[in-house]
Formats: sequence, structure tokens, C-alpha cells
Amino acid sequence: MIRNIACMLVGLVAALSSIDMAALEIDNFRAGLVCDLELELRDGRTMPVGWICVETETIQVTGQGRCIWAGEEKHCTWYGFEFDYTGATEEDEIVCKRTSTKPMTEGNPDGINKQGVTESEYTISVPPGDGHFFNPQYSLLSYFGPSGREASSETACFFEDEEVFRFRFNTIFPGVTEKTIMDSVRRTTGEPE
Repeated sequence: MIRNIACMLVGLVAALSSIDMAALEIDNFRAGLVCDLELELRDGRTMPVGWICVETETIQVTGQGRCIWAGEEKHCTWYGFEFDYTGATEEDEIVCKRTSTKPMTEGNPDGINKQGVTESEYTISVPPGDGHFFNPQYSLLSYFGPSGREASSETACFFEDEEVFRFRFNTIFPGVTEKTIMDSVRRTTGEPE
């Protein structure tokens, strides 16, 4: 009897080891500036497409993009990250932990989530199977005086307590004041001071 149980266990272990146990894997990670465009489909519809077009850690906030922040349209600069993945299940979550050298305000189109934070955490879920994940982010155009302002952040992301990717952004805001901008607008439009 014991011999039969031992043989069954050996057979079960052999059977389980021959099964291809798929686990979430990340490949082709890229982080940097976002480019986007609208593709015109054959049926006349348009479809937005975005991707990381310039891999870089340095993000110059120019305000040439548009974002919805707390329900209002604002000037911003888009950046983010993307990756390919295989073997994802519905239960899989990637946990990302971000630290910043300066306090930041976190929010989205709906509103402000946190103010004055230097550490935050978020999770990423991807559709089951194999695919591509694209995560656009943005910083609002802000003015911090002639010396400008730079903030660095680093994000480490983990799956089942194993690091799967890490990235860093050095975000540089313009070194001008709002008065300088208004003076430029007045000169361009011919409005008196």
C-alpha cells in the first residue's frame, strides 16, 4: 500500500513537471516621452494610438500637450512607459512603488488624489494572456521662477515580490515666471501692459 502511494506521488510529480506552468513575464520595457496620433480606419472612423517614441529619463515640461486635470483642460507634457507581457492571468497584479525627491500632487481627470507626497504605490492589472501595456502619464505646466525646478522620481515594479522593471524620470519645469509668459502674450497680441 505504501509502495503504491509512493508510486502515485512520483507519477503526480512527473505529470505536474511536464505541464507548462505559464507565469507573467515582462519584455521590451520602454520609458520616456509619449507620441500619439489618430489613425484613420478604412471605414472612416478614427482610432487614437500612443507609444513611447523617445526613450529618456529627462522630461522637459513644455506644456505643448493638453490634459484633463480635476475636470479642467490644462497645458501639460506626456510621458510614461510601456511593455509586452506573456502568461498573464486575471489574478495577476504588478505592484509599483514610486519615490520622489520633491513633494508632488497626484491626480487624474476626475480630481486630486494626494497632495505633498514623496512616496506612493499603485497596481497594474493586464488582460489575461499575452499582450502590450501602455501607461501614459503627464505633468502639468508650472512656473517656478528663473531658476526653474527639477524633481526626480524612481519607480520599482514587482510581480510576486520579484522586481520586473524599474525606471526613473527627471522632470524639469520651465525657469520662467507667469509674468514673463504674460509679457510674451502681450507682445504677440499687441495688448497694452
